[in-house]
Amino acid sequence: MIWYGKLPDRWSEKKISEVFSERKIKVSDKDFAALSVSKGGIVPQIATVAKSNDSDNRKKVCKGDFVINSRSDRRGSSGVSNYDGSVSLINIVLTPRHYENARYWHYLLKSHSFIEEYYRNGRGIVADLWTTRYSEMKTIYLPVPPREEQDKIVRFLDWKVSQINKLINAKKKEIALLKELHRAAISETVKNCNGTVVRIGRVLKKLNRSYSINDDVLICSNSGAVFFRGNRKLGVISDKEDIFQGVENGDLLIHGMDTWHGAIGISDFSGKCTTVVHVCDTEQDKRYIKYYLQMLAFAKLYKAISNGVRQNTSDFRSWQKAGSIEIVLPSIDDQKNIADFLDKKCAEFENVKIKLEKDISLLSEYRTRLISDVVTGKMDVRGIAVPDFDAVGEMAETEVTDEADEVLAVEESSLDVEEVKVVAAKKPKQQKHSFGFEDAVVLAVLVKEFGSNDHPFTAFDGQKFPYLFHRHVEGVAKGYEKFAAGPYNRALKHKTAQPIAIKKNYIRRHVGKYRGFVVDANILEAETYFNKWFGADTLRWMDQFRCIPNRKAELELLTTVDMAMVELRKANKPITVANVKNVIQSNKAWKAKLTRPIFSDENIDRAIKWSERLFGTASNQPKEG
Repeated sequence: MIWYGKLPDRWSEKKISEVFSERKIKVSDKDFAALSVSKGGIVPQIATVAKSNDSDNRKKVCKGDFVINSRSDRRGSSGVSNYDGSVSLINIVLTPRHYENARYWHYLLKSHSFIEEYYRNGRGIVADLWTTRYSEMKTIYLPVPPREEQDKIVRFLDWKVSQINKLINAKKKEIALLKELHRAAISETVKNCNGTVVRIGRVLKKLNRSYSINDDVLICSNSGAVFFRGNRKLGVISDKEDIFQGVENGDLLIHGMDTWHGAIGISDFSGKCTTVVHVCDTEQDKRYIKYYLQMLAFAKLYKAISNGVRQNTSDFRSWQKAGSIEIVLPSIDDQKNIADFLDKKCAEFENVKIKLEKDISLLSEYRTRLISDVVTGKMDVRGIAVPDFDAVGEMAETEVTDEADEVLAVEESSLDVEEVKVVAAKKPKQQKHSFGFEDAVVLAVLVKEFGSNDHPFTAFDGQKFPYLFHRHVEGVAKGYEKFAAGPYNRALKHKTAQPIAIKKNYIRRHVGKYRGFVVDANILEAETYFNKWFGADTLRWMDQFRCIPNRKAELELLTTVDMAMVELRKANKPITVANVKNVIQSNKAWKAKLTRPIFSDENIDRAIKWSERLFGTASNQPKEG
């Protein structure tokens, strides 16, 4: 039976090869910008994505082409491209043979019904190793409505899908805000407790339970829940049995690698888990200890005491290291009262979250069914009047709500009711702040992201990272002069960033083998301001400079060449290696650079291209002041 069933008489049906031809032109991403094929469609590839060394071996994509990932289309990785560019060879690029409505094909070929048919025509051992080639998909029949009806279908679906997306997005925002309220309830309740400061190694006993080879695998998740892994694709589990340990109902689990993320929970099940997890028992109240350790995760304090160079490599697999974590331990009665209170509050948040997730699931199912019914002719939309509407895409899971636009209207007493609602609020006026305070906030967050006790944030980092940050955010880095180590802003050290951040206890000078800065007690305050002013995307952009080889020399090269390029653009001079060298040569503090290998002609040319990739090639750079 054909996958789309019986079609209206006015519709025709054609094989994919009759509607599309395969575009197989190989190009380089140096000439055609790299694109990513995602669940959200075809998008420009982000700078920090892992790239293949074979950058010259890609497929050309033109606007209007339909691109489909031959291995992950069952997850919806496909779409019509709005860009010219290139994709990896694993993708199939289809170009329409005739003038059709590209958005109709977008809806049809991303519909659940077609995805299942596409998958059925492929081959592989298991779902994760499944591939559908063009030779296998080209004979699949497609429903083809008249062009005029294609246009009506697209307008109808754009309208209805936008309505559904708007509802889904609102519920996702509620979940995001509930998550923050959930964390705040734990943090505010636990961090103000009075008691004795102890290391958890003194109150927790690390266990080494035996297990059976037939025991089910348990996951200690980032949400603090412990559950059976089952068939969920969560991490890679080795076939070796010696990497496991036993778990009993009621054991406290602390994930040694995901501690920073809050992967600390009490198991309601018996089974086995990996030895990366610390399985513990105690005579104290386990629930209180769990909440306290989660509070430390929410405050992002594990990074500062771990031996990882960044937050997501904070390593507490050593019990000696994990056991050194300090907590405040009240009396056993107070522990129980606090845990009882938080158990109740967290259960209320979880109940609301479950309801919202169910609503999202139902809306998503309705959207899927609606699209399939319309693009296969089961629902006739020709006579439906479509009003003016605002197009709304579905919010990605990583997007967060702007707390200035919406507030969670929850009073202490209202937490006993079944539902918590998000209500609109008037946008408050932005509190004015000085550029000096902004410098301090930026420096503090950069210290947190790129520094640690083992590798503190150096004075060099404190000049080059803010330079790159402001070039990215504002197009110009103000106040920088030509010093021997490259661009240097005196104010950051003597007037603004360092002194203000130290005074406000955002950062402190590191005492140890290496000199530099590490975070201090009030770093959360700085993060709050940073997220409000700049958002998380900026830090994700900055992450590309974290692990580059020979980082100090490379950043000196990049920032020096970039500053010279800015100067050349202001003078309306072409950007060439010779002109960049002239700028460097003409400055007393800089000219010695040209005698160093890192400032060879080849490396200067590389830095020019690097700068253009990062900041663009426009000659109308923003002016200072």
